[in-house]
Amino acid sequence: MDGIYPLLRGMPKPIQETAYEILHQYIPMQQEQISIEAALAGEDDEFAPQVALELLSLVMETPSAEKLEEIVFDGTALGELAEESVRGCFLAWRLIFGHFENAVSAASYSERITLVG
Repeated sequence: MDGIYPLLRGMPKPIQETAYEILHQYIPMQQEQISIEAALAGEDDEFAPQVALELLSLVMETPSAEKLEEIVFDGTALGELAEESVRGCFLAWRLIFGHFENAVSAASYSERITLVG
């Protein structure tokens, strides 16, 4: 799945949407596996579910508002690039929030995101 995350950034809309759909379907399967691991982990075992670093990097590398403003009003293909960048960031955030739905330990996800950020 790691090779699919980069398709959310800087690609045409159909590719971004297809990558999102694949990852969106993958997350519940991953959640199920995490639930099993959490159930099998003893109280003394350290259990830390994680959001993929590739996904987190997509939102961390979002262009600033000033940079987006420059390229959106450029009137060239750079405007399209800005749109793809913003869409990719939005889809990445939706996937990150998807990790919290039905999460065994939302606090563990939050902690992991805080550590990476």
